[in-house]
Amino acid sequence: MNPSFDPTAIVQGLTAISVAFLLLIIAVFILWFVSLLDILKNEFKRDVNKLVWFFTITIPVLGPLLYLLIGFEQKEEKEAEDTDFPHRRHRI
Repeated sequence: MNPSFDPTAIVQGLTAISVAFLLLIIAVFILWFVSLLDILKNEFKRDVNKLVWFFTITIPVLGPLLYLLIGFEQKEEKEAEDTDFPHRRHRI
Protein backbone atom coordinates (compact mmCIF):
# COMPACT_ATOMS: atom_id res chain seq x y z
CA MET A 1 0.00 0.00 0.00
CA ASN A 2 1.54 3.27 -1.18
CA PRO A 3 0.73 6.33 0.86
CA SER A 4 -0.51 9.11 -1.36
CA PHE A 5 0.34 12.76 -0.99
CA ASP A 6 -2.11 14.47 1.34
CA PRO A 7 -1.81 18.30 1.38
CA THR A 8 -4.04 18.59 4.42
CA ALA A 9 -1.34 16.93 6.52
CA ILE A 10 1.05 19.74 5.59
CA VAL A 11 -1.50 22.41 6.43
CA GLN A 12 -2.26 20.77 9.75
CA GLY A 13 1.46 20.63 10.48
CA LEU A 14 1.75 24.39 10.36
CA THR A 15 1.46 25.75 13.84
CA ALA A 16 0.92 29.31 14.94
CA ILE A 17 4.63 29.61 15.66
CA SER A 18 5.67 28.55 12.17
CA VAL A 19 3.16 30.94 10.60
CA ALA A 20 4.46 33.78 12.81
CA PHE A 21 8.02 32.88 11.85
CA LEU A 22 7.10 32.95 8.16
CA LEU A 23 5.48 36.37 8.58
CA LEU A 24 8.61 37.60 10.38
CA ILE A 25 10.81 36.40 7.53
CA ILE A 26 8.57 38.18 5.01
CA ALA A 27 8.66 41.39 7.08
CA VAL A 28 12.47 41.27 7.30
CA PHE A 29 12.72 40.73 3.54
CA ILE A 30 10.40 43.68 2.85
CA LEU A 31 12.43 45.87 5.23
CA TRP A 32 15.64 44.87 3.47
CA PHE A 33 14.14 45.41 0.00
CA VAL A 34 12.80 48.89 0.86
CA SER A 35 16.20 49.85 2.27
CA LEU A 36 17.99 48.56 -0.83
CA LEU A 37 15.69 50.45 -3.19
CA ASP A 38 16.08 53.65 -1.20
CA ILE A 39 19.87 53.36 -1.21
CA LEU A 40 20.00 52.76 -4.96
CA LYS A 41 17.46 55.49 -5.76
CA ASN A 42 18.97 58.35 -3.74
CA GLU A 43 22.24 60.21 -3.63
CA PHE A 44 24.12 60.82 -0.39
CA LYS A 45 26.06 63.82 0.87
CA ARG A 46 29.28 61.79 0.64
CA ASP A 47 29.78 59.25 -2.13
CA VAL A 48 31.23 56.64 0.22
CA ASN A 49 28.03 56.62 2.29
CA LYS A 50 26.11 54.79 -0.43
CA LEU A 51 28.66 51.98 -0.42
CA VAL A 52 28.80 51.82 3.38
CA TRP A 53 25.00 51.65 3.69
CA PHE A 54 24.84 49.04 0.93
CA PHE A 55 27.13 46.76 2.92
CA THR A 56 25.43 47.63 6.22
CA ILE A 57 22.05 46.37 5.06
CA THR A 58 23.58 42.94 4.43
CA ILE A 59 23.57 42.47 8.22
CA PRO A 60 20.27 40.70 8.80
CA VAL A 61 17.55 42.76 10.53
CA LEU A 62 19.97 45.19 12.23
CA GLY A 63 21.41 46.61 9.00
CA PRO A 64 18.12 47.75 7.42
CA LEU A 65 16.88 49.07 10.77
CA LEU A 66 20.05 51.13 11.20
CA TYR A 67 19.69 52.49 7.68
CA LEU A 68 16.06 53.45 8.18
CA LEU A 69 16.86 55.13 11.50
CA ILE A 70 20.18 56.82 10.62
CA GLY A 71 20.73 56.64 6.86
CA PHE A 72 17.76 58.81 5.90
CA GLU A 73 19.50 61.80 7.49
CA GLN A 74 22.56 61.37 5.27
CA LYS A 75 20.77 61.61 1.94
CA GLU A 76 21.04 64.70 -0.23
CA GLU A 77 17.92 66.77 -0.25
CA LYS A 78 16.37 67.15 -3.67
CA GLU A 79 15.63 70.62 -4.92
CA ALA A 80 12.00 71.56 -4.70
CA GLU A 81 10.37 71.45 -8.09
CA ASP A 82 7.92 74.07 -9.21
CA THR A 83 4.82 71.91 -9.02
CA ASP A 84 2.27 74.58 -9.81
CA PHE A 85 3.88 75.60 -13.10
CA PRO A 86 1.11 74.34 -15.43
CA HIS A 87 -1.51 76.15 -13.38
CA ARG A 88 0.30 79.43 -13.06
CA ARG A 89 -1.19 82.36 -14.96
CA HIS A 90 0.64 85.56 -15.64
CA ARG A 91 -1.25 88.70 -14.87
CA ILE A 92 -0.69 91.68 -17.14
